[in-house]
Amino acid sequence: MQTAIALGPMISTLVLPFLSSLLLALVSWAAALIGARFHLTVSAAFQAMVDKAIADGIAYAQTKLSTVSVSEPAAVAEVVTYVTALVPTALTWLGVTPDSLAKMVVAKLPS
Repeated sequence: MQTAIALGPMISTLVLPFLSSLLLALVSWAAALIGARFHLTVSAAFQAMVDKAIADGIAYAQTKLSTVSVSEPAAVAEVVTYVTALVPTALTWLGVTPDSLAKMVVAKLPS
């Protein structure tokens, strides 16, 4: 005598919740991976924008202030003002404060 085993209730109570949890975990993992990759790409692009703006700001300060040495505080302040006006979104995204921007400017000044 053969007894038929009904697999329907077992599938609906055990397998389907497990598969849905597994699928949710995979989708969450993929979303986190994509989000991290996007953030790195945006951060790198913003960093390049800030670096370019600092270089342009130094050239602007040299022209405007007619100084050979741009290391004077007035020139550094001029570059910080220039960069802040040029790329405010990038500075905000990267969390760059005016003090840290001034340090970045001093570090990129020609010797």
